[in-house]
Amino acid sequence: EPDQDNAAEKQPVENYDDDIAEDTANNCPSDASVRPEEDEILLKNARIDCLVTSVLGAPVCVIHAVTSIYMGPTPDPELMHDLNFRQFNEILKYAKQYNIKVATETFGDAVEYDACDFFGNIGEFLKTYERISGEGDNAKYFTVCADTGHSNKASRYNNNPTSANVIRMIGSEITCLHLNDNDTFTDQHKIPMTGTIDWDDVFDALDEIESEVADGYGYQYEKWRKYFCELPSAQPEPCGDVVSRNAIVQKLNEMDRYVSTELRLCDTDKIFPQNE
Repeated sequence: EPDQDNAAEKQPVENYDDDIAEDTANNCPSDASVRPEEDEILLKNARIDCLVTSVLGAPVCVIHAVTSIYMGPTPDPELMHDLNFRQFNEILKYAKQYNIKVATETFGDAVEYDACDFFGNIGEFLKTYERISGEGDNAKYFTVCADTGHSNKASRYNNNPTSANVIRMIGSEITCLHLNDNDTFTDQHKIPMTGTIDWDDVFDALDEIESEVADGYGYQYEKWRKYFCELPSAQPEPCGDVVSRNAIVQKLNEMDRYVSTELRLCDTDKIFPQNE
């Protein structure tokens, strides 16, 4: 079955020359134990996500942890950890099958309850990551995507750390980044330097950790810092193009490697490939 799937899916991308850093899955897991019929759908989608990631040649597929937004402001911790362990333990079977990594993304808040999403609490995030990684050979296929916007929102609650300190705490387990900014209240997905995140500290943190992001993918953070510090300070209109968007794109396209960042306020990512 995997060979047939690859043969059927690979043809449309055979002539695609650019490297792809990551694929973001469309799964949005919630309370699967309350609605077990969703398990089959979630896993079916996850298998397709992992397959597509492999066919595209991307090394990592990013999938969210189980969210508590459907389970109230104070979900049962044991239930949340068991659900997340079960979810990723099953999904990682596909990562192994298609020889990719699955990344769990740092989390934010549960807007409906004005509370932190359960795994937005960095202690719970690290605990679940260690448990899943410690099962069998999962550690070879399981990693972290640092979402600066999510971490910025979570920092409003429970003494959670800043986006930069989240990066420091997770360290070398981070292998991909979702760089975006916000005002801590809304998941605005703004470009860096247009929200409240301290980007100098973020880049300092990335310099400090010895991760595959910094070493294997060869990001040049001083270059990023220089470019972002030159961004215009004017705020764009809601859901409109970022001020001086073309100039920003031109600068970011000069980067040596790819990274996911925000060019619009409406959840639009762009991958900036390596310049050969």
